[in-house]
Amino acid sequence: MCAAMITRLAKFASLTALVLASPIPDNSDIIGCVNSWDSWGIACPNLGHHLFCDNLPGVRAGSGASQTRMKRRKQFEPLNKSPHILQTRKNDDGTTYCQAQTNTFVVVISFNAANAAVSSFLSACLNAVQTIINNGNTGLIPNDGWYGPLGRNGVSMTVWSENDYQTTYGVLHSTIQALIGWMSSNDNTFGTGSFTVWDGDHQVGHGSING
Repeated sequence: MCAAMITRLAKFASLTALVLASPIPDNSDIIGCVNSWDSWGIACPNLGHHLFCDNLPGVRAGSGASQTRMKRRKQFEPLNKSPHILQTRKNDDGTTYCQAQTNTFVVVISFNAANAAVSSFLSACLNAVQTIINNGNTGLIPNDGWYGPLGRNGVSMTVWSENDYQTTYGVLHSTIQALIGWMSSNDNTFGTGSFTVWDGDHQVGHGSING
C-alpha cells in the first residue's frame, strides 16, 4: 500500500474517532468537518442529527417538523422588496436553515451580500426545477451536477451530489426554497456563497451561487 493511501486512511480514522468521541457538535463543527472532508471529495459523516434549525429554535434539523402558521408567514415573506446592500458577512457563516415541512436543510458555509440580481435569479432556478418535476422527473440530478439558468450580471448556481449520497430534484427544489427563505429572513439580503445540502441526517450535496 502506498504511503499516500496510508496517510489518507490515517486521517480518515482520526477524523472518525474524533466525531465519535467528541461531544455533540455545534454548527461551527459541521463547517470544520465539511472543509476537511471536502478536500478529499468525501461527504461529511452523519452529523445532521446533531444540528438544530436556526430559523426554528429547538427544532432538530432534518426532522421535518412543521411550523406554526405565524412562523411560516414570517419565514416566507414576499420577495417584492428591493434587497438591501449590507456588509459582507463573515466567512464560515455556519447558519443552519430548515425548509418547512421537509427533511431538507442547508448549512451556509460562506455568504457575500449585496448582489441584487440573486433574488430574481433564485426564483428562476426554482421555476426551472419545478418544470423538471412537473415533467415527471423526480429522480437524481445529473452526475456532473445541476447547473441553473444563467442570471443577470452573470449570476449562476451549481449543485453537486456527494459520493455516498445523492441529491434528487425534490431535495434540490426544497434547497432553493430554503436559500430564498434564509436570505428573505435576513432583511431581504440576497447574495452569493456556498452551502451544503442535507436530507435528514445525511449530507447529500453541496453547491454554490456565483456572480
